[in-house]
Amino acid sequence: MSKLNARSIPVPVLRQGMSLLDRYTPRLACRVAESLFYTPPPRTMSERARRFLSTGELERAPFEGGHLATWRWGEGPTVMVLHGWGGRSSQFSGLVPVLVSAGCQVVAVDAPGHGMSDKRQSSLPAFAEALRVVASGLGPIRAVIGHSMGGAAAALAFRQGLPVEHAVFIASPADPGRFGKEFATRYGLGDRTIERLRERVSQRHGIDWRALSVSSFAPEMQVPLLVVHDKNDADVVYDNALTYATRWPGARLMTTEGLGHSRILHNTDVIREVVRFVAPHEPA
Repeated sequence: MSKLNARSIPVPVLRQGMSLLDRYTPRLACRVAESLFYTPPPRTMSERARRFLSTGELERAPFEGGHLATWRWGEGPTVMVLHGWGGRSSQFSGLVPVLVSAGCQVVAVDAPGHGMSDKRQSSLPAFAEALRVVASGLGPIRAVIGHSMGGAAAALAFRQGLPVEHAVFIASPADPGRFGKEFATRYGLGDRTIERLRERVSQRHGIDWRALSVSSFAPEMQVPLLVVHDKNDADVVYDNALTYATRWPGARLMTTEGLGHSRILHNTDVIREVVRFVAPHEPA
């Protein structure tokens, strides 16, 4: 199934097939579900995205037998940006120039299995490890800005010891357990199969599934955090932002309306607030 790239099969067809597997051959259902779970959705790069990335300096960082694609712009304190599941670095095209004009060096990372980075599969722990690997070669990190799963991965990286001065999570999930339930609903999986999948994920990464929940470790965090989330986000519901805001000591919350999950990255007010939070001075 992974060689055929199950993600290319229409969801209704895939859901019907997965429901049958779940009913009659749950072990096979779990294997196929695991492949789906780790395989990002295909995403083509527009010419506009290519033009934006061409303005940065492309670099390659060794990672698990392959390479991560990273881009660098500007000079000054380092701000890292990390996209979400199925995303890519070009999504920060609105934010990067403003950060540069405010005196920052910006480093964007294409996560494993995304954009121009190697590997076909990925995961939240892989996102976090990629962030740590790239950061290790950059010196002090002024800030990490994560969109969607990029924010959750940054939180995990902080917990694992990545030192950083500021953090911004935009439209980020706080509980991977909820994602597991949504994944099960999307593909017609029963409780037995999703529980087996969780066990396999935990064994694969040597980490308890529940330990990935921000609620379990947020109270220990000391990194100043800005949370930005839209009330109408259909992909990551707004109460995830409330979890960050209430569990993470000193977290600030910026709420928007009508921007959804992706357009929020290009909103002028959001960009202004994010840059003010992380940059050493106002943008030119």
